[in-house]
Amino acid sequence: GASGALRQEFRELELLDEITGLRFEGTLPSNVSGLTRNELIAAYQKYRGETYVSQHMHVALRWNKATPWLAPEPIPDIPSTNRADRHKNLKRKTFHDEALSIRRGTAKRNRLLNGSNNVDSVAPIGLVWQNNSCAYDCVLTILCQVWREDVDLWSNMFAEVNTDWMGRLSNMLRRYTAGLTSFENVRDELRRKYAILDPVHMQYGLFTYVGKVLQPLFLNDRPVRSLIIVCSRSQCGLE
Repeated sequence: GASGALRQEFRELELLDEITGLRFEGTLPSNVSGLTRNELIAAYQKYRGETYVSQHMHVALRWNKATPWLAPEPIPDIPSTNRADRHKNLKRKTFHDEALSIRRGTAKRNRLLNGSNNVDSVAPIGLVWQNNSCAYDCVLTILCQVWREDVDLWSNMFAEVNTDWMGRLSNMLRRYTAGLTSFENVRDELRRKYAILDPVHMQYGLFTYVGKVLQPLFLNDRPVRSLIIVCSRSQCGLE
């Protein structure tokens, strides 16, 4: 069966799908809102009740005492700063000889946060949901988190997969971490590129699935993934 983390991912996607439907129909209460995925789901569960399970939830995903809902660990807020403040902070850190060390091939990572002394891990990042962006948000959040662990190493690794998509994504992430653009702009720019590639199935603003997002990203001379479509009414499959 699926691991607890994978099962939880599908549970959250089902709730987000339900929230999207209610918002489209205009029946979602105004107090159900959030800037991030976790905040939105928490607000919806507060509205519905902690024991609420959608009637559309697959039996394998339903939570109970044996397989409880896995509440996400709280993530501390990171205060946003404008460009002037960022330069001011950089100067102050130079004055005190503070530096961020990034080492290749080591499990120890550093986190650069304003007013934080925790250097054991990279702070998780996320995207503000917009226009059926769930599949893009999932893929880009994971790829960005991996990339940030060792920027130089993973920039080279991304470019080795392919330069048109992964190499370009690496360059866009550099602009994001430099404060020249937002993570949402990175996602939306890629979505426009997807829409040009496949205007029928990946039109901007329409729902798509993770497999479609991954397909051009990992396009390579060597096979790195396979897709099997199985009909639920028969045993036949198409690979």
